[in-house]
Amino acid sequence: MAPSTGQIQFGNVYVTYLNDPDFKTQRMKTVQHAQALAIDWISNTLYRSEKKGNWILLMPLDAEIPENLIMASGRIIDLQLDPLEGYVYWTTIHTVECSLLNGFYPAIVMEESSVSNRQFAGLTVDFEHMMFYWLVQDNFGVEIYQAELCKKRYCMRTSVSKIISIDLMRLSYPVLQYYSGRFAWISQANTIYSLELANSQKTEINKGTNLTTLTTFTVVQPKPLPGPCYT
Repeated sequence: MAPSTGQIQFGNVYVTYLNDPDFKTQRMKTVQHAQALAIDWISNTLYRSEKKGNWILLMPLDAEIPENLIMASGRIIDLQLDPLEGYVYWTTIHTVECSLLNGFYPAIVMEESSVSNRQFAGLTVDFEHMMFYWLVQDNFGVEIYQAELCKKRYCMRTSVSKIISIDLMRLSYPVLQYYSGRFAWISQANTIYSLELANSQKTEINKGTNLTTLTTFTVVQPKPLPGPCYT
């Protein structure tokens, strides 16, 4: 398995191989109009959504033809994977959803009314505590919710709880990252904020950088991603 990472530039997808000393990057020529993406690092398979559709598509990194996996209830905002238990998670404006990596057993984890001003945004996975988290935004601020990662076919039984509420905060892009007990996201002022889960202390990460447009970021984890255990 060759460690790799993916990135989106104007809907095109590029793959960088991290074990290459030159960090070789190549474009996936058959992938266009991508909205969100995630990589199954165990099978080297790319999962993605498109800007104008509700489909999640999958394609091995060494293939050229994608396969339709599952249709979500709306346009997909963010997408994350748990290859260990075999689940894919995604958010739309009004739902948090999941299914097995093969598209079977879809479930809605949380849902808001279509007439509500509350909207779901970024989604992230915490393999240390086997949890996943997502952002909810409304006119009053931002909230972060959590649920246990699904196991086998028991995603309908997962309990949802609100863990953080931040007043007067607006998001510019639906990005959420978890790392070492902290969350990070982009505010409406093009600022990356980090918040410690233990004490809710908020820190401005990119203070003084004067970025005019910030659309995304990633966190490089100090520990390698977990792999399957064989007995």
